[in-house]
Order: sequence, then C-alpha cells, then structure tokens
Amino acid sequence: MPSKAHNQQYLLGLGAAGAVAVIAASALAVAVSRRRRQPYSKLEWEGALEEIGEIRDFDGIVDRIADEGLEPSIRPDVWPFLLEVFDPASHYQQRQAQHQLMLRQYQQLLLQCQAYEAALRESLRPSSPSAAGGGAQQQQQPQQVQGQLPEQALWVSEAAQRVLESCGHMGEDSKRQACRMIAMLSAYALHDPDTGYCQGMSDLLLPFVLLMEDDALAFWCFVSLMQRQNLRRNFAADESGIFAQLRCLGQVLEVHDKPLMFRLHQLGASECHFAYRMLVVLMRRDLSMAQVMQLWEVLWADAWRQRRLAQESAAAAAAAAAAAATTAAKLDSVGSVASTASMSDKDSLEQQAADAGVQLITAHSRGQQAKGEAQHPHQQQLPQEGSRIRSGLFVWFVAAVVISQRRTVLGHCCDADDVLRLFHGLKRVDVWQCLAKARELQDADAMQQQPQLSEQRLAAAVG
Repeated sequence: MPSKAHNQQYLLGLGAAGAVAVIAASALAVAVSRRRRQPYSKLEWEGALEEIGEIRDFDGIVDRIADEGLEPSIRPDVWPFLLEVFDPASHYQQRQAQHQLMLRQYQQLLLQCQAYEAALRESLRPSSPSAAGGGAQQQQQPQQVQGQLPEQALWVSEAAQRVLESCGHMGEDSKRQACRMIAMLSAYALHDPDTGYCQGMSDLLLPFVLLMEDDALAFWCFVSLMQRQNLRRNFAADESGIFAQLRCLGQVLEVHDKPLMFRLHQLGASECHFAYRMLVVLMRRDLSMAQVMQLWEVLWADAWRQRRLAQESAAAAAAAAAAAATTAAKLDSVGSVASTASMSDKDSLEQQAADAGVQLITAHSRGQQAKGEAQHPHQQQLPQEGSRIRSGLFVWFVAAVVISQRRTVLGHCCDADDVLRLFHGLKRVDVWQCLAKARELQDADAMQQQPQLSEQRLAAAVG
C-alpha cells in the first residue's frame, strides 16, 4: 500500500508544465465563479408574461438561467416550463385546463394505489369457503377503478401511516411532507411500471415537494425529470445507464487530467465507482438543498439551450447542403460546356462549391455537441470507448467536482476506500466554479474535435 511519503514524491513528480496548466485553469474557473451574479428575478419574470399568459422571449430567459440561475421565489413558477410540463407559448386558460387534466390523472393513479392496497389486504386474510369463488373478481378490481378523490385528499397506505405514527422524532410538518412523497412515489410506480420505485427516487422528488404545495404539479414535474431528462436510465435493473455514465466520467478525466486518472488507477478507483451516488441522485446527497436547486435549474436550462442550438445547426446544415447541391449541379453544367467556358469561371464555381462544403462541415461541427441531447431520451447515446462527444453537462460537472479534489487524491489518498470516503464526505463544493470548469472542459473537447473533420468528408459533402 502506498505510504504518505510515496504520495508526496508522486505529487512532486507531476511536472512543472502540467502543474502550471492546472493552476491557470483553476484560477480562471475561480474568477468566473466569484463574479457577482444577478439571478433571473421575479420582476423580470412578471414583465415577461403577456396579458393572456404567454411568455415573451423564453429562449432569452433560458439563457439567463443557464448563466445566472433563478431567484428562489419564482422557482415554483418557472420550473414547470423548464421541465416542459407547460408550454411557454401557452396562455393562462390553456395551462389551467392542462392542470385540471394533470390533477385528474394523478387522482386516478392514487385511486389505483388504494384499490391495489385493498386487494392485497384482502388476499392476505384467511379465506372462507364461501368467499373462495370471489377471488378472481377481486383480482380484477384494481383494473376497473373509477371515481375522483377530493382535490386536497391524500391517500397514503395504512402500512406507511403506522410507520409514520411511530416516528416520534418527526414533527407534524415532516410527517405531512413524508405522506405527500409516499403518495407521489406510489403513483409513479404505477405510472411507470417498467421502472417502478427504486431507492434514491425520494432524493430526486424532495425538492419538488418542498417547492410546490400543489401535489399534482409536483408529481408531473418529477415525472418529467425522470423521463424527459432521462433519469430513468439511472434506475435500470441492469444498471447499464449508470455504468455508461461512469465510463464517460472516466474518459473525461483521462483526457483532461491524466495524472489524476493515473493516480486513481493506482488506487484501484479508475472505474469511478466513488461517483456512483453523485450521478444517480444528481448530487442531492452532496450539496445543500439551495445548491441542488441552483444546479438543477442550470442543467435544465442548458439542456433546453442545447436543443435549440441543435435545431439551429441542423437548419444551417440543411441550407449549406442545399447550397452545395446547387453548386455541384452548376459544376456539372460547367463540365458539359467546358469547351466554351473560361478557366476563371470554372475556378470560381469550384471555389463556391468548396465554400458551400466548408459551411456544411462548420454547421455540422457546431451542432455535433448538441445533437446527442436533442435526441429522444431512449435514442441518446453516451460516448463510446475513446470518444469525447458531449454526453450532457452533468457528467462534466461531476468531472469538475472530482478534479477540484485532485490535490487530496494525489497527496493523501492511499486506497480506493480513501477515495470513496473523500467523495462521500465533501464539505464544500462551489457550484458555479464547477459549472465554469465543466464548460471549459466541453469547449476544449469541441476544439479538439473540429480538426478531425477530414478533406474526404468535405469532398463527400460537396459531391
């Protein structure tokens, strides 16, 4: 096992050039994170609402949130739009009608939960000969639930109620919030039976419960987080989604901090399992609640912005492709009348074709990073081995958190358990500094990818 003295010798051997680069990058990230920020305010939000309720320049609002965050008081109003529960182009009456539909659907899920519990309780009772013939009919009861709960009614299983009643250390408000979470998680298990309920979902649900008194709205925001933001993959039974993210994290660290990754390999932590919890519950256990809400809204705004950039780059690529096709047709025409065309005219057309091809490749390169996030969640793929294509801001954020602890890893950790304890006991994380670092890493990768566009691809685009 490496000693502390060995670790210090290793740290001294990193090389001056690498140390200077790391220090310079860290200084830049700190300067960016310490800039005085002005979160998007309640006054600005109210000014963006049209008379009928449409939101003016929501793309601009998203850009502000991605760069500055939100004023806490308007999170309950803005989050449903960031999560696409409501359409920014909708007006008040449309959103009210949508909310009523959401409420009815949520109530139906709770009624189904109630019916399943009743059927389960009945199946556990000692059966009598006279009741034996009714079992089949009772089995079908949960599938035929009709009705409506009162708007403020809250169903919670009897088993959960008994447990909560025995928790003397919980206050009444804590028990009420726990009841709300139990109801929502039970409803989600029925809404998404392929995923069901998994440990860790309560961590993801809690911020919505604390922010929103409207249970139906909180529930559907959570559903959107799980499905539109593709967190369902974190709870796959085979853990394929989370391990793909761990591999991606390892690739990012390998590219951008080779000494750190080499040390993690020496310690037996190169598979990055120490970051498992951070990835599964989006840093919920590692940051304060205020920091978590700040981070999440920036991630959602960034995802929205990337989808917009992907659409813009796709439109630019289509226009460039059309221009390239038109110019290629002109080249063919020039070839057919080459005996009468002057060489200068032909060179001019060839230059136009090359320019159109460059535009096509440039548009493709600009949109390449965003395309992965613009895909349907089930189509999105993480980078394959050796690839550094963007996989989403959050993985890069976790990489930035890991890099922020490089000095401790390099100088004080002696085995994988030390690494695990370090990242499960983070005392202070600067969210904005890590976000700045994550974007810096993404930009560096984007710059590395652009020169890889070859002359053959250019020729193929023009031809």
